[in-house]
Amino acid sequence: MNFRPWLILFVMMTTSLSGCFGEQQIDEGGIEPSYDVYPEPWERSQMQYDGSDIYSRVTQNGTFPIDAVQSVYVEVPSITAADGGSGLTGGAVVHLGLWMPVIEGCDWTAANLSADCQVPVIAEVGPYYNDGDVDALTPADRLGKFLIENYVPHG
Repeated sequence: MNFRPWLILFVMMTTSLSGCFGEQQIDEGGIEPSYDVYPEPWERSQMQYDGSDIYSRVTQNGTFPIDAVQSVYVEVPSITAADGGSGLTGGAVVHLGLWMPVIEGCDWTAANLSADCQVPVIAEVGPYYNDGDVDALTPADRLGKFLIENYVPHG
């Protein structure tokens, strides 16, 4: 009798079950979760959600106002005429609309920013603006407006 197939089967079965045996120890690190911000899943059904808009809203709004949109042009040498869109004319440049929060003391055009001014950036950029879509300086109703209004005020 050939034991090789049985040995392979045994090895495969033991590796797939390896996480099922032994005691699980989770290191909480002494940190208490903040349930006022992130409630348990079974508590979420009793929360009041803002369903008045065309898209979902964050449960807690940010405190910063949204600054005027900045217009940035980004060269994309990897787009060629074969890609169509901005690549047809060669030397493709895509238009980026950049929305930032208004944070006192932050100059977004400065080369070096302090730690208080370093914020995550969500960029909506594409080679097809002005091809029947909105331009890059107008929040698009699909994804851009949702991200800008919900997340930029958080800084």
